Amino acid sequence: MATFNELALLIAEPLKRTLDVSFREQLKERIRYWRARLVKNSLDKKPTDRKFFTQTITIPMEEVEAAQCGIDLNCKVMRSTVDIPQPIRANSILFDFVGSVEGSNPFKMLKKWEMYYALKDKYAPKVTIYATWENKRIIIPHNPLTTYITIDYIAEDPEAAAAINCASTSENCSFDDEEYPIPGDIAQLIVQSILDIDFRRKETKDEEVKVGERPEK
Repeated sequence: MATFNELALLIAEPLKRTLDVSFREQLKERIRYWRARLVKNSLDKKPTDRKFFTQTITIPMEEVEAAQCGIDLNCKVMRSTVDIPQPIRANSILFDFVGSVEGSNPFKMLKKWEMYYALKDKYAPKVTIYATWENKRIIIPHNPLTTYITIDYIAEDPEAAAAINCASTSENCSFDDEEYPIPGDIAQLIVQSILDIDFRRKETKDEEVKVGERPEK
């Protein structure tokens, strides 16, 4: 499996630009784009492969007035302190899991307009925790003890998702040197798509760039 930096080097090497640091950084935006496109295509064909692409992030929550969240509720609500990086919309799934940090208590995700009626339903189970995704934030009514939540999902920008965990732990993380959250076949397609389509370079069979080989820096 390749890291973010290694994928950029694998693309830059056949273009004879491995020493161009600025160019390699620009390539990362193309890597993000092609990852999102190819992952969605892959999941549309085989939804059971979601587990190969998901990331887990832990997010702190804060108490705010409901009016700040755009929800017509006469109460305070808990809202995530940071924006949730955009999910890849595939298989009609936004989030694979939203719930408690120990992973044992999933919340029931509702649309904004459903939230008011769900909370007014006297027959609804009282132990159910409802949540909604509004303006890139997770919102949970009536649960002041929910100070942290965990989300499993596939982000369009995996680097932004990883940065949330780094910020919450105050660690000096370097996502660029960690394994990129994709299997090898998708990594291979990303490299070849950027070379063949973005740069209109058609590799011969003998010249094909192999993910996993260490390019010369």
